[in-house]
Amino acid sequence: MTVSSALGVDTNVFLSDDSNDPRQTPRSSTFTQTNINATVGTDSGRTQRFGWTVRGMHRHYFRFGEADKLFADSALAYRYALAPSLLLGIIQTTSYARMQLLDTEGNTLPRERFVSYSGEARGYAQVLAGHSLLTAGAGIRRKDINEVADQGPLTFRSLDHRGYFTYADAAYRLQAAEFELGYEYGVTQYDELQVTARDGSADP
Repeated sequence: MTVSSALGVDTNVFLSDDSNDPRQTPRSSTFTQTNINATVGTDSGRTQRFGWTVRGMHRHYFRFGEADKLFADSALAYRYALAPSLLLGIIQTTSYARMQLLDTEGNTLPRERFVSYSGEARGYAQVLAGHSLLTAGAGIRRKDINEVADQGPLTFRSLDHRGYFTYADAAYRLQAAEFELGYEYGVTQYDELQVTARDGSADP
């Protein structure tokens, strides 16, 4: 497990436009960022391999604490060597995100906190041929926006979505040089829920 911390300066915390409007003037703040990364698993030389990786990141702004961010990921991976040159695997990833919803002036939106959970499952096959590695796979994704206590529903609840994807990747390594080419095709389906105005009434 590794834990690291960094101290830095963000010169435009709210991603404001540098225009003549004084409310849009970029504002800066010193921040600390903590990263955590932990991995456990079986020996890579075995026919079957299992691994679990956990990553997390927290950023705290000293001047604008309302802009703090927290992200966390957990990935479970299983790989089986069907033959020395053919590997099959599956990866399950779960993610968590928490941040404030702020406009470019630093004001919190009607719903102050944004909390989301997302999951992804993918399966793949890898073929090793000399210096080449060919990968093909597919998977599904889903993301849910969590309702926060004492907060109204999101104005645009269609942020919730689900979908599927397929991908292919080819890599070729020759001594110190490596060439890689990849392609991914995905389809996303958004939940079609009625949009509401700020006061909770249905938008026309």
